[in-house]
Amino acid sequence: MIPLYQENLDAIQIREKDSNHFSPHLHKSIEIVYITKGQLELGIDTQLYHLDEGDLAIVFPDQIHHFQVFHPGKNRAIHLLAAPSYFGAYRELLITLQAKNPVIKKDLLDAEVLLALNKIMELAGENTTSHEGRKNLGNTSLSTNNVITPGQLNTKNTLLHS
Repeated sequence: MIPLYQENLDAIQIREKDSNHFSPHLHKSIEIVYITKGQLELGIDTQLYHLDEGDLAIVFPDQIHHFQVFHPGKNRAIHLLAAPSYFGAYRELLITLQAKNPVIKKDLLDAEVLLALNKIMELAGENTTSHEGRKNLGNTSLSTNNVITPGQLNTKNTLLHS
């Protein structure tokens, strides 16, 4: 099987969606997946990782990966894709590394990570007139299906000093 190559715009794409099977693909973006409901199986290269509600996974650029759902009922996840233009000084490092274990379990996930996700969702919500799909993650509301361009996100000030 030939994996699908996805080209990400010079933007951060973030959305919460129902989890479904998604065939092998790769992209230059770093992808962060946060499970908001149910479970998800993440395949990276030849390894399969199980994610439960509250777990987070990171897929590095140019890694072939896919998603599978075996858990019955509703399964949802937030997917954040950040284009290489957001990597800054870490660009070369991020495009050459791969995680030994890309999954961070809920009990090991720092609250600051959730605050950062919330802030990005909040910023993305400013770009849309629709607030359907609003959800609460931690103390901040989230919106879905949004894109942020480089000029809208100052990583130093927005993510670290909220």
